[in-house]
Amino acid sequence: MAYYFNEVSHTFNEYLLVPGYSSAECIPANVSLKTPLVKFKRGEEPAISMNIPLTSAIMQSVSGDRLAVALAREGGVSFIYGSQSIEDEAAMVERAKSYKAGFVVSESNVTPDSTLKDILELKAKNGHSTVAVTSDGEPNGKLLGIVTSRDYRVSRMSEDTLVSDFMTPLSSLIVGEEETTLKQANDIIWDHKLNSLPIVDRDGNLKYFVFRKDYDAHKENPNELLDSHKRYVVGAGINTRDYEERVPALINAGADVLCIDSSEGFSEWQARTLKFIREKYNVRIGLSAAEELKRSIGCVIRRPDVGFEEIKGRDLSNGLPKTVQVSSTELIEAFVDPMNRILEAIHTVLERTPPQLVGDLDKNGIIMSGGGSLIYGIDRLIERSTGIRTVVVDDAVSCAAYGAGKMLMHLDDLQDGMMNFYRKRQLKG
Repeated sequence: MAYYFNEVSHTFNEYLLVPGYSSAECIPANVSLKTPLVKFKRGEEPAISMNIPLTSAIMQSVSGDRLAVALAREGGVSFIYGSQSIEDEAAMVERAKSYKAGFVVSESNVTPDSTLKDILELKAKNGHSTVAVTSDGEPNGKLLGIVTSRDYRVSRMSEDTLVSDFMTPLSSLIVGEEETTLKQANDIIWDHKLNSLPIVDRDGNLKYFVFRKDYDAHKENPNELLDSHKRYVVGAGINTRDYEERVPALINAGADVLCIDSSEGFSEWQARTLKFIREKYNVRIGLSAAEELKRSIGCVIRRPDVGFEEIKGRDLSNGLPKTVQVSSTELIEAFVDPMNRILEAIHTVLERTPPQLVGDLDKNGIIMSGGGSLIYGIDRLIERSTGIRTVVVDDAVSCAAYGAGKMLMHLDDLQDGMMNFYRKRQLKG
């Protein structure tokens, strides 16, 4: 039986695009394709916006971690497919997030006991000419050396030749520390004429590679979509069955946005999934609570013992008060972006420091004060980054006030130029 719809039809061929007036300002440079990705209130900025209106389908044949990186470079968002195990999807998300817009987790890894044949097979599979040699053949194993196309000649070597016989050993490599910034890494690459720089932690375990070509690509993609930690924005697909296990795993892996992958959006299962996510994650805390977290368990490097703090906030799903537990490990991630800005500012100041003051810095070191200096590990992180001894003063919170008080007590002793004369007369009454 036929059914007749009384509504106006909206098929594609019934639309007619009528061009309007084109002024001299109608040029590509003046066009913004920025597009909100998530729901937001009128008058507010969306939590996530894309620089181009393009996402990828949540399909196994389409959206893997490589497309996530490629699409984020252009300003869009890829949703990694959920039709795989929780562990595998989380690993894809983590690999995409680990690029850090220049920092790459090694995908080609062997042990010293591997052979040239293994190297050639990896190159054919991944297309990578740089292979990490680790103690266990894993991406984050202890780094023992690397193999590049310069280390072997297929025409002159047997395929059963051990990697240990032709690799470039660690002793001959230049490596960067885990705290190395992208700018510092590329300074090292250019200074030593390298194609890549391995980044290792304090135990010698491989963390990332920084490649010269990836840094160039980073500079050539002004629309790339980054999070607050300068990592690529990555989406992930979830289902309405194992969301209680899958969602936390994807969040911990670094996923920025989730999408329910379903054939239709009007079922109880979607409602249950959304309710779970809102109840578990949708909370906002105030400035005082954030300050308390910073003082109690705030840290920029890993503590010997993981600290936990319960904090009260507002549930954004219903507006009611809510208490959540936060760990010091989670705060390390929150401090990455401001710490990078602080370190860059310090390096900028040091580069501009007159030569006559460099000796004083070498003798006295960097002196820190203020509440921020009490964050666990900030002095050590600055010292490692600059190579200059860094200490925190006693009573760091109040020392600035004490100093201002002493200055007011000795106004007549201040040299001309240290204070505005008018302001000086004001203070003296």
